[in-house]
Amino acid sequence: MTKEIDPKTVDLLHQNMKCRLYDVVGEYLDDDNYSSVTFFTDLMEALKEWKEYHHKKLDKVNLSMSLITGDTPSPSLSDRSIIQFNTNYTEEELNSMCDKATSDQEKERCREYNLREAEYYNQRFKVDVATTKQDWDEFWEHK
Repeated sequence: MTKEIDPKTVDLLHQNMKCRLYDVVGEYLDDDNYSSVTFFTDLMEALKEWKEYHHKKLDKVNLSMSLITGDTPSPSLSDRSIIQFNTNYTEEELNSMCDKATSDQEKERCREYNLREAEYYNQRFKVDVATTKQDWDEFWEHK
């Protein structure tokens, strides 16, 4: 079901976007601290970032559709590029989590706790993925 948008609303939205664009251009032109080259560079950077953003979203949608239709095999647990669940902390991350600890003993306890918690979530993740995959396979095999 597609909802029709009133042409007056579309025109109003367009005028609003155009006014915001005029404001941004005006800010660049009125400020003597920025040159035309800065305006051009910033505009190109913004366009490139939007392009990158939409490419990533497109890639994500394509992969999701491919996984759902079975065109791409289900990811393995070790495939971190598809499943973004990573609790393998670096030394720096572990240390920063425990910065508020006052003594070395407290810092070590905090660090051990974070490692145990990370291991728990890694194990929990493996169980969840295995269960989900089994449920998914059973669904498609009509079991």
